[in-house]
Amino acid sequence: MKIVKNIHLGFANVQLLSTGIIRIEIIGENIIGWDESLKMNIAQGELLNNQKHSGLVIIIADSSAQFTKEAREFSASEEGLRFSKAEALIVKNLAQNLMVSFYLKINQPKVPSKAFKTEKEAIKWLLSFK
Repeated sequence: MKIVKNIHLGFANVQLLSTGIIRIEIIGENIIGWDESLKMNIAQGELLNNQKHSGLVIIIADSSAQFTKEAREFSASEEGLRFSKAEALIVKNLAQNLMVSFYLKINQPKVPSKAFKTEKEAIKWLLSFK
């Protein structure tokens, strides 16, 4: 899978892949708050030419990254999901699995969203929405 375009935000890379999937990779021990979530959302829109609800998104976070309540709420909101058609979240360890399960159950994103252990599984699932 080739990266067609990359937007580097310092705390994350937001990439358009050759499959049309948006890959968001959160780097390092960052605390992701509302501001960071908004910046990733704007970058996603830029890569999708601001086409609403068109993005098949895969999110991969460093195992030490943390997300504030405000970030989780924004990410599950209509505004936070304005460019997403479906989202796949990669979990690398038990802590991430618990955090993602909590996010999916409590914040209830309004687009199909699911946790995966591997990027390959996530991509296969996302491509079913094309």
